[in-house]
Amino acid sequence: MELKTFNELKVEDLFDSNTFLNKHFLYCNRSGCNSKIANKGVAKKVFLQGECDLKLPPTKSLNKDAPSATVSNFNPDNESPPFYWSLEDMMKFENIGFSNTVDNLKYLICADCELGPLGFRLTKNETCFIAADRVTYKLN
Repeated sequence: MELKTFNELKVEDLFDSNTFLNKHFLYCNRSGCNSKIANKGVAKKVFLQGECDLKLPPTKSLNKDAPSATVSNFNPDNESPPFYWSLEDMMKFENIGFSNTVDNLKYLICADCELGPLGFRLTKNETCFIAADRVTYKLN
């Protein structure tokens, strides 16, 4: 299975220009994990403002048995991602984990290798946000 990083693709090729829904399957960013995060057509491209526009902490894996391969290239940690994928229903995920609540948000992690954060969910609503540059893409 060939996966492409955010930096290997053109942004306009990632989403449908009419619906803004993702055109490709989203996978964990850790090389060798191959865990599917979401199917194509379930996540909407959004830009965040206000309290949602936060800088994600650096990625790491809590799973000692996770593949030792490196994480694929993405924007430097602690920089805001170029955009997020929004999923309004947690049941739309194929494979995602949640951290403990920290400052009114839950960080999203890969359920298999526990790499994260890949994104976040505010505790006051159910919408989840995945950083576009913290996942890889399986092209159709």
